[in-house]
Amino acid sequence: MAPGSIRPQNGSTPKLDLARMLSGRRLVVVGGTGFLGKVWWAFLLSRFPDIERIYLVMRPKGGASVEERYQNDIEPSAVLDPLRTTHGSGFTAFIRGKLSVVAGDVVQPFCGLSAEMREELRGNIDAVVNVAGVVDFDPPLDEALEVNAFGVQNLVALARDLGGVPLLHTSTCYVAGCQTGHVPEIDPREFPFPRAHELDRSHWDPDREIAECLDVIEQARHRASDAFRQSRFLDEAKKNLLERNEPGRGSVLEAEVRRVKRKFIEARLAEMGMERAQFWGFPNTYTYTKAIGEQIAARSGLPFTIVRPAVVESTSHFPFPGWNEGVNTDPGLRQLPGRDSMRHGRRRAHARVG
Repeated sequence: MAPGSIRPQNGSTPKLDLARMLSGRRLVVVGGTGFLGKVWWAFLLSRFPDIERIYLVMRPKGGASVEERYQNDIEPSAVLDPLRTTHGSGFTAFIRGKLSVVAGDVVQPFCGLSAEMREELRGNIDAVVNVAGVVDFDPPLDEALEVNAFGVQNLVALARDLGGVPLLHTSTCYVAGCQTGHVPEIDPREFPFPRAHELDRSHWDPDREIAECLDVIEQARHRASDAFRQSRFLDEAKKNLLERNEPGRGSVLEAEVRRVKRKFIEARLAEMGMERAQFWGFPNTYTYTKAIGEQIAARSGLPFTIVRPAVVESTSHFPFPGWNEGVNTDPGLRQLPGRDSMRHGRRRAHARVG
């Protein structure tokens, strides 16, 4: 029987007792500052207050430390209003007794947790929870891989370092591709890409996909170093600055040339990522790299659970119906979960949660 389950008297399926299962547990949560992650751990603390502690991994951002980000962006959030109502004047003591803010970043080795912090947590953590990810649907391939694939490698390394603890990984239901009707939830290693029923599976390997993508990324960067493109970037930068009535020389010009160059590389990488993704049957680069991340988790040897939400727009109940914070999904996504809605329903450009 699973921990926290209650053995029935009549031999039927055991009832899952989540309160018992979560009591006294300690979780490391990566990506818990985004819309989905924040409402998840806030709901957990509201419904299961006997959780021992949540270690919330946050990036320093915009010159603010993680403690300042927490004070300014997290604790005042309306997502914590149910906890404020429940605990009243004791809210601050409750939340700080349950939540520890830890500096880190999913794209760094061991998710950026210092050796000292990992030593403190080792053997005292029950699971690592990942809610981080690039949420743009057609980002440059390098950015998508960095978070959705390499980030999972870092999560696996962290979970192993903390004692081989289980990993709860958030993915997306659209790894199934453009299917309709009932789509069974199966191990991603058994059906690794949407066209697995028609293409030779021996040509797919997540590690090889990553290696080939890195080669594609290097090619795009190399093309951006051609002499004629350097001239093109300079010409375009000067025209941009002239249109904006800004000085076309010195550091301003150098910065604009770098911006134009990066824009060129991003466009090439977005095209190359979509080409690979759609060949295997994925709607876009986002779902393609999310599928690679799933398979990294599944092949890790760690106990794992993959959660595959659909489109996330607002809440139905917690913290209150219709709560939405920083999510601006295209209305087309509310219609059909097929190729067109996923392809054109972009969110904030190159956004990353966590």
